[in-house]
Amino acid sequence: MNSEALERLLLDRALGQSPSDVTVLLDAYLADHPTVALRARELEHTVRLAGDVLRPRENADLPPFPTVRIRSASRRRHTLRVLRDAGAL
Repeated sequence: MNSEALERLLLDRALGQSPSDVTVLLDAYLADHPTVALRARELEHTVRLAGDVLRPRENADLPPFPTVRIRSASRRRHTLRVLRDAGAL
């Protein structure tokens, strides 16, 4: 079997996107090829980890937007610019 095609099939299987008949054939292939079966388990583990990281969190409250701090920094910058320009006169 072509290694690139096999890798795509393993990834589809790990993502749960392979048709059931393909999964059955792939499972039979993996039963006879332990090194490929190890690669399949690694891909499944990676997909599971990625899913855990990308899953939205219920308690993921963002901190409040720092409007006051931004406004203050903007005023300071403006004041410094005016003072600098006034000194150039």
